[in-house]
Amino acid sequence: MKEPKIYLDTSVISHLDQSNHPDWTASTLKFWEYLKSGKYDIVLSTVVEMEIEDCKEKAKRDKLRGFLDEIEYIMVSIDKDIEGVAKMFIDNGILKPNCMDDALHLAVAMIHNCDSIVSWNFSHIVNYNTITGVKVVSALSGYGKDNIAICTPEFFVRGDEDEKDK
Repeated sequence: MKEPKIYLDTSVISHLDQSNHPDWTASTLKFWEYLKSGKYDIVLSTVVEMEIEDCKEKAKRDKLRGFLDEIEYIMVSIDKDIEGVAKMFIDNGILKPNCMDDALHLAVAMIHNCDSIVSWNFSHIVNYNTITGVKVVSALSGYGKDNIAICTPEFFVRGDEDEKDK
């Protein structure tokens, strides 16, 4: 059976070292252990790379790069096809024009046939409008799956917590 292919946006990597959301960090660290085991095919984009580089704190930026060194992933460069699909998210009112990086995350995941997009970005990615919008853009563009799962790292680790309680 083919491994699930997941796209990680920058918020997931950032929450590996975040003090203001300890529950999210705990879930993300547990999820990261799954990623380190090679259980999933992981896709990142140069947008993730750029957003990490934009981190003002050098120590945190270095730590986030270190986390990325722990996993295997496919790095996708932004091209005209990805930009075109991202623009569809903006043009169809799914995301606002100032959210182009988030639209690019979605477009990369769609064009590269990811099964899931994993994010902590509730404002622009993990929400009803975007989840339904992915179906619209998938149909309009002919890219991706219309049933791509958009979720947080907790989606992947919640069942393990139930097993401990038995």
